[in-house]
This record gives sequence, C-alpha cells and structure tokens, in this order.
Amino acid sequence: QEEQAAACQQERAACERFLDEKPQTEQSLLAAVREEEAARRTLTEQAADCNTSILNLTNNLEMYVNLKNRFDGYRDSVRRLQLTAKSDPEIGKRVKGAIADIVRTEKQYEVAVETAIGGAMQNLVTATQEDARYLIEYLKKTGGGIVTFLPVDTMRPRGNGREIRAALKEQGAVGLAGELVSYDRYYENIVGYLLDNTLICDTIANATRISRKFPRAFKLVTLDGDTIASSGAMTGGSRRRESGNLLAGERRIKECEERIAAQKKRQEALKKELAACEERLSARQAAYEQFRLQVQEQTASFAALSQRAASLAGQLAETARDIAEYEALLTTLRT
Repeated sequence: QEEQAAACQQERAACERFLDEKPQTEQSLLAAVREEEAARRTLTEQAADCNTSILNLTNNLEMYVNLKNRFDGYRDSVRRLQLTAKSDPEIGKRVKGAIADIVRTEKQYEVAVETAIGGAMQNLVTATQEDARYLIEYLKKTGGGIVTFLPVDTMRPRGNGREIRAALKEQGAVGLAGELVSYDRYYENIVGYLLDNTLICDTIANATRISRKFPRAFKLVTLDGDTIASSGAMTGGSRRRESGNLLAGERRIKECEERIAAQKKRQEALKKELAACEERLSARQAAYEQFRLQVQEQTASFAALSQRAASLAGQLAETARDIAEYEALLTTLRT
C-alpha cells in the first residue's frame, strides 16, 4: 500500500504541475494560433489587393489596346486608311505603320520627341515609293482624304552638323533627338529625316541661350515641348496633359503587360504563402485542441488520483492502527 500511495502521489504531483503550468502553456499556444491567423488575414488582404490590381491593369490594357486598334489620335484620313489596312491585305501589305509604330523612347522624352517630329506623327511609312503611289491612287478612288507617306527607299536623313554636336556640351543640352529614340535600323532613313539636326534641351531658358550661341544652326525642343526652329521662330506655352499620347500608347501597353506579369507572379507567390500559412495554422490549432483535451484528462486524473490518494492514506492509517494494537497485545501477552 505504501508503494501504491507513493506512486499515486507522484502521478498526482505530475498532474498538479501540468495544471499549474496550464495558463502559461495555454497563452503560448493561443498566441501562436493568433499569430498565424493575423498572418493569414494579411496574406488574404494582399491577395485580394493583387487580384484587384490585376483586374484594373487588365482593364487599362484592354482600353489602351482598343485605343491603338481604333487609331485614336490620328486624323480621319489616316485613321481610316490604317483601319482599312487591317482588313484589306492589298492595303495592309503596303502600309508599314505610323511613326508611333516604328519609334520608341523613354517616358521623359515622349513629349519632346513627338513635338520634334511634329505633324509627321500623322504620316504613314511605306517600304517603297511605288507603295506610296498605290495608296495615294487608292485614296483618290475612294475619297479617303489626304495622307502623307514616307517611303523607306527614297527618304534621306538630314544629318547632324558640327554645330549641334558642339552644342551637346552646353548646359541644359539633353541629347540629340535621334539618339534618344530606339527603332529598327530598317527605318534609319526615316528617323534621320524626322529627327536629325534636332537638339533636346531641359528648359526653354537653356534652349534660348544655346540658340543665341548657335544662331539658326539647328532646331531645339525642350522636354516640355517648347521649340525654337532653325529659322528662329519660337513656339511654346501650356500643353494638355495628354501631350505625347501617340508615342505613349505602345509604352503604356508594354507597361501594363509587364505589371500584369509581375502581379501574376506575386499572385502565385501569395497563393503558396497562404497555403503554407493555412498548414501552420491548422497545426497550431490542432496543438491547442490537443492541449485542451490534455487539460480535461489531467483535471479528471488529478481528481481521481486525489481521491485515490486520500483512500490509500486512510487505509495506511487504519493499517498503522491495527499494527499498533497488535504490538500492544503482544506486549501484554509477553508480560
């Protein structure tokens, strides 16, 4: 009985320690669960924001593509001919595209470059002079209006003089217009014709100073779109916010596509993170539920062991009394 009582006391003490540590353990397990729940909420919000961003970007992309496909921003005659080129192979094979289709530049140069090109932004490029002649006759027959064509085989670059290259060293000079754009070398003659001998400057003040130092040597265009022609004529003032739209169209489409791709990549990463978070949360919730079951079991065990310990203590006390009585009886018998 003494061995049973000792074992019972040990088990009871273990239960008591477990129950004494219950508040701290429970708090730790709950904190772990709440931490993962917070992480799940954050990831869910980020995923929702990502989905919204993809939706908005997709809508913007669709709008920009529609604008491009409708050739918004072009004169009616140019727009109609480009629309016809999409549906009529005979016309389509002769139209290489508009200037905005063959020239690219960085966002900060779009207004300047489009201003430098000027009205030629409405011109269409053809491979040959014969193609241009065919299209002009087509316009005459159909009453399609007037369009200016730039045949690759006959256009010649204007060239950059010594004065404009010397002006590159001046304060406020940003660069040669033709060197601030990218294009297929097939169109080099076209780009040279449109942009040679044109200097891009940062401000009208610096452009004015440079033009005085190099009078009537070349055209100057500022980043805001103000111009000083080689004749000395100056044009400028406030511009609508959408200035540079024709060149900006392709860039906006490309930017949207790149941002959609980046957001989709992030979307996939968030899905994986969220799945991992859900697994961790499930594991921590299971650990907490397991702990609650242990608390119930240990509480019941503690009660049972306490009752058993009391019972064994009573039995031991009764046994001790019996032994004492027997010993007293033996002593009496011996005397």
